[in-house]
Amino acid sequence: MAVPLPVAPEVLACTLMALLVAASVVVLAPLPVNWALAAPARPVLDGTFVQNWLVQNWDDETWEKEFAYLAEAGMTYLIVQGTADGQPGGPTRTYYPTRIPGCEQVPGSPDLVEKYLYYARKYGLKVFLGLNMHPDWWRKGATDREWLLGQMELGNAIARELYERYFPRYPDTFYGWYWAWEIDNVNFRDPVQQENLIEALNLQLDFLTALDSRLPFMFSPFMNSRLGRKEQYRDFWIRIFAATHLREGDIFCPQDGLGGGTTVENFRDWLVELRKAVDTKPGLHFWSDLEIFDSQGYSAPLSRVVLQLQEEAPLVDNIVSFAYTHYYSPNVVVPGFHRTYLDYLRTGQLETNPPSPPANLNAAALSSGGVLVYWEPAQDEHGIFSYEVYRDGELVGVNRAPRPNERLDSLFWESFVDTGAPGGRTFTYRVRAVDFAGNRSEWSEPVEITTPAV
Repeated sequence: MAVPLPVAPEVLACTLMALLVAASVVVLAPLPVNWALAAPARPVLDGTFVQNWLVQNWDDETWEKEFAYLAEAGMTYLIVQGTADGQPGGPTRTYYPTRIPGCEQVPGSPDLVEKYLYYARKYGLKVFLGLNMHPDWWRKGATDREWLLGQMELGNAIARELYERYFPRYPDTFYGWYWAWEIDNVNFRDPVQQENLIEALNLQLDFLTALDSRLPFMFSPFMNSRLGRKEQYRDFWIRIFAATHLREGDIFCPQDGLGGGTTVENFRDWLVELRKAVDTKPGLHFWSDLEIFDSQGYSAPLSRVVLQLQEEAPLVDNIVSFAYTHYYSPNVVVPGFHRTYLDYLRTGQLETNPPSPPANLNAAALSSGGVLVYWEPAQDEHGIFSYEVYRDGELVGVNRAPRPNERLDSLFWESFVDTGAPGGRTFTYRVRAVDFAGNRSEWSEPVEITTPAV
């Protein structure tokens, strides 16, 4: 039943805004010969990517909390996406003190490389350090050979400086290199462009091998299933692998694309083809970069992430993801993601207890048009991931846990303005809650409301 609001509906409605918006590595058993038919019983996350913008202004307490969360979640690897960013027409800016000509440390930035390595050593993680990246990659990478080779030379200088500055102090923590340049299935289709890419990769690989051949080299290309065929991408990588100086233990780590490039229906098929390509390069490891976000920038529920793990585990040697630090850490998002994942670690499966239904559902017609629906919160042991609002049996709105670094406001979280409800009609609303494991509550009690005639 609809009840009066303590304030005019229009006043409350004008304050409501839809808050719909909210690397991990998996250690797996060695692959059997018929890898497509067997999988670990329970793949688990073992690491995370991290980008510098996220951590640049953290205080020591936040750094400490973050690495404690990663240790609590059983993490082993931290993959730093880059240590230097190029600027069109300006110097390359590093996230550590540098003496390389044409480079300067980001003004006001602490030594982030030192931070990564210090806390990683303290909490027992191993670090892949990314080299340089430049925004012109997307415009010049496939077409300008001299520019591309120049970026590789700069990356070599950065690698030497990082190695000489940090490896002697962190020999057991400084674990490998990450190549930040992301190759896709649209560019580098021309044979000349492919030769330029091979030359660039070998320029970097040969230098890193001479510097210290023990440190593995990881790179993480991506694919868009709408813009090409998986067989073409497989054949492209077979050609690249045949001509590059990748070493035993180096890591080919394609993004699985669930953040926007592939679909739940086809992501596994693309990985099957890429597995075939990797098998042509002896000694090359195949990891998957499992994306734990969606195309709108929300953190993905654990139900989807566990599905990805289960589908990918039979195909790959390890699974890495982007990124526990960005999408599951309580430093960044609501703690229900972390809590639900820890429960999965403890039990080996997602919990199946649904939330309680939302209570005291109410609705009020707005003179400006539409209907304000509001309720009291559902209860769940790990928290609520989303509320689904239905009008006459049709889904009309979803309030989701906020995107990373967005604030959760209970006023917006536990209410919804249905702007699509026509005037002069009677509607029945119901709401249900969804937890971070994907369990749905029973329906709330229905509420009926008649909208004013227009």
